[in-house]
Amino acid sequence: MRSMPRPWLVAALALVACDPREPDTGAEAGASDPPGAVIEVPRNAIRLHDQFYMVPLDERVGGCQAYRAFSPTGRVPQAIYYRTPDGRFVMDRGLAVCD
Repeated sequence: MRSMPRPWLVAALALVACDPREPDTGAEAGASDPPGAVIEVPRNAIRLHDQFYMVPLDERVGGCQAYRAFSPTGRVPQAIYYRTPDGRFVMDRGLAVCD
C-alpha cells in the first residue's frame, strides 16, 4: 500500500472535522453527562473561530507547548497541535515555538 503524501493527510483530517450535520445535543458532553448538558469553554482556551478553540495541554511535548482542539457544540480532530511564531496552530512540531 502506498503512503499518502503529508499535505493530503492534513487536508483529510481537516475535512473529517468539517461535519455539516447539526451536533447531537448532549453527545459531546460525555457518557456520564445527561443529554443536553451545557459544556463550558475552558478558561485558558484560545478562540480561533465561532465555537472552535485551542486549549493548552498541561504538559509540554519535547519542550513545546502543546494544544488540543475544543468545541462545545461539535466534533473536533483528536490531535496534538503546536503554535508557530506567527500564531498559527499546526500539527508539525518542527514549525513550533519551543524552549
